[in-house]
Amino acid sequence: MDIRRIDGTLIGTCDVPTISLALQIAMKNGTDLHCADLSGANLSRVKLPIRSNLSGADLSDADLSGAQLCFANFSGAKLAGTCLCKANLSGANFRKACLAGACLYGADLSMAYCFEANFSRSYLSGAHLYKMDLSGADLSDARYDVPQMLKADWGDVEPEICAHLMRLNASAVPNGFSMMDNWAAGGVSLPARIAVFQERREHWGLVKSLPQISLWELWERLAASKEVKI
Repeated sequence: MDIRRIDGTLIGTCDVPTISLALQIAMKNGTDLHCADLSGANLSRVKLPIRSNLSGADLSDADLSGAQLCFANFSGAKLAGTCLCKANLSGANFRKACLAGACLYGADLSMAYCFEANFSRSYLSGAHLYKMDLSGADLSDARYDVPQMLKADWGDVEPEICAHLMRLNASAVPNGFSMMDNWAAGGVSLPARIAVFQERREHWGLVKSLPQISLWELWERLAASKEVKI
């Protein structure tokens, strides 16, 4: 089984029946898979070493369902139409990768770095996005749930958005507003949160003066502030 780069250069060859086995052997031997041509490959449940380098690789229309790819480097890779259902992608680097039309149902993308990644038309419902960095990403026509998106790491946000998000978090916890009042005065913060971002004590005072807005409007404002296309 041959493994080649997108330009046709031979990366390695293994006398095994499947591309999945060939990849695992190649990675154990220290083979660098950047710019590898794996388009359409059946890599279901493949387990690659942590921090495997697949930057610039073509994995479009491949089957990576259930794959173990934590902390892998997919920067600049092509994953259009790829099946990543229930794959472990925690901590992976998808910087400027194309995942247009990819299926990520049940995938673990916690702490993944997805700066300017293209998720247009992708299926993200049911994916785990805790502390995922989506700054500058393209989510146009993607399928997802807004509460799920708020679990991504939004870092520092504008004062009014911060106040709206703090109000949202407070509303989800019993006695949340009194707890936040205490926190603003120097006490302990909430034990659980709907949204993940940098809370600011100095912005809590804005909550009482701001009008209520819908969850979708809050998501639109948050996305726009982080240059996320929805």
